[in-house]
Amino acid sequence: MRNLIVLVILAPSIALAQQSPPQTQNDPSPPQAQNDPYASPPPGVVLAPPLPPPTGMPPASAENDPMALRIEAARSARHQWTGARVMNGFGGVISLLSAGLTISNVIYVAAAHYPPSIDDLTRPKPSDPAQVLSWVSSTSGAFSFALAAGSLGWRHHILQTLDADTGRGLFWGGTITGLVGVASIAVSYIVGFVNMANPHDQSIAVLSTSLGGSMLANVGTAMLASDAGKVQKAWKNLTSF
Repeated sequence: MRNLIVLVILAPSIALAQQSPPQTQNDPSPPQAQNDPYASPPPGVVLAPPLPPPTGMPPASAENDPMALRIEAARSARHQWTGARVMNGFGGVISLLSAGLTISNVIYVAAAHYPPSIDDLTRPKPSDPAQVLSWVSSTSGAFSFALAAGSLGWRHHILQTLDADTGRGLFWGGTITGLVGVASIAVSYIVGFVNMANPHDQSIAVLSTSLGGSMLANVGTAMLASDAGKVQKAWKNLTSF
């Protein structure tokens, strides 16, 4: 009787166990396939495409590397500075020659005659040596001033791009003085080749404007040379170069 009661109690559990399929805890896929990034996806599974890079952030390259850009900027600035120094060197040599010619012209005029004895200053090639010497000295002075001003302005621009400019007060002072001298030299050519007065007065006007312009151009070049010393010192103080 006792066995019959136990059988009646356990009969539903036995029947339920026979109806349910066996459950396996093992994964049918091999374990290495779950962690292998190069494994083929299971059938029916679509992988999402890779995300694009964020906008506004270009890929890293040599052109976008801050250190590479800084080195390239330093190399370019050094190359430009060397070119400006070479230009200034030519201007300095020509300025010395111009100053010597100007002094020689003044000595010649004072020792020989004043004003120069000349028949007609309207001729293309004046016969008086003082006239020719004054034009040569004034033209060379204007050319040397142009080289000095261009070189110094170039170096000021380089320092400005590097936030190390020393100021341009002396530079503008020398530039204005030299430009006045160049304008006076231009007037001497106009007066010399245009029949404006008698030869005596015309010779005085030519010598005054040419010699005066040459002196002003040389003074402007000297002022630029003084400013160039400060600019060169500022360049040497740049530790990044």
